[in-house]
Amino acid sequence: MARMQIREYGVRAADLEAQRVALIEFAAEMYRPLVRCDQRAKGEQYVRGLLLEGRRKSIQPMAARLADGDEEGLQQFITDSPWDDVPVRRRLARRMTAEIEPEGWIVDDTGLPKDGRFSPGVAHQYCGALGKTANCQVLVSVNTASDRASCPLQWRLFVPEDITAFRAGLEERDLEYVVQVKGVTSAQPADAVPVAPECQGRGRPPVARYPEKPSSLKQLVLGAGREQVCTVGWREGDRGPLQSRFIALRVRPANDAQRDDHGVLPERWLLAEWPAEKDEPVKYWLSNLPADTALSDLVRLAKLRWRVEHDYRELKQCLGLDHYEGRTFCGLHHHLTSVTIAHAFLTSYRLARGDPDAVRPQTAAA
Repeated sequence: MARMQIREYGVRAADLEAQRVALIEFAAEMYRPLVRCDQRAKGEQYVRGLLLEGRRKSIQPMAARLADGDEEGLQQFITDSPWDDVPVRRRLARRMTAEIEPEGWIVDDTGLPKDGRFSPGVAHQYCGALGKTANCQVLVSVNTASDRASCPLQWRLFVPEDITAFRAGLEERDLEYVVQVKGVTSAQPADAVPVAPECQGRGRPPVARYPEKPSSLKQLVLGAGREQVCTVGWREGDRGPLQSRFIALRVRPANDAQRDDHGVLPERWLLAEWPAEKDEPVKYWLSNLPADTALSDLVRLAKLRWRVEHDYRELKQCLGLDHYEGRTFCGLHHHLTSVTIAHAFLTSYRLARGDPDAVRPQTAAA
């Protein structure tokens, strides 16, 4: 297989041309749910424009760079054409899940700075790309991920306001999770026992409650002390093994919605990263993985998010994730779907070469 070089702003024209047949086949498979053949052709052209090296990936400059560029046709395909992106993403999800063989699904978010207020989902909120509160869209993605590769499968324009509701939703679906939370999140220690007040003989029997107020996760970890901290490595980095110091405790997150009929809160894992040079932990996670889960497995899954951070950098700088200039919800999701297909094509190419990181570009931070 010919090597495809990916530079800072995309794939070299000669390399992309050498992969043209493979790209046409890949795009045809992804866009197969589209009824009209002209829509499928424009889909391949749009994905090719996203992949082709160039600083801006909005429609006008992409059309100018493509030998068969059709600005009006691409505009129609993304902004006005009523094709449904759901079956397209479903096909992509089935293929990429099979190729990546994921260890887990990562739910993450990324901010897209916006100057105006009329694009869908724009609000004055914290934007990680800028490191401050500003006008931006926040995209939430579900990503299939293993230590070898990762790929976004689904996008939405909102973030759950309450991380507790997010965890409860995962539990309702019987999904295992490792979710990063804040140190101020409250919980009871694992050995805490609820106590039912004495029944007065009238009305419903009183519900059992924990006699002590819940502590923050930070307080629980500090109370356990440094002597329970262990050094754990999770993968090989460019400069050697990546490792840090972690502590794992069994706790009962304080959420009334998850109490059983006897008032007992479910027992969960609290994982905290506490580097030797820090006076307190720097990151916290809650997990519903089984009680016999090894600390190394908790750490490995908590740190799997690094691949998605790499993806976001590539999606933005190389593939134009944040270059959509339209103001319609439908157009934004058509663009997101096409960007995801472009990224999936690169991921599939890397996996076929047997070296998932060999052609990753060196991009700026997301």
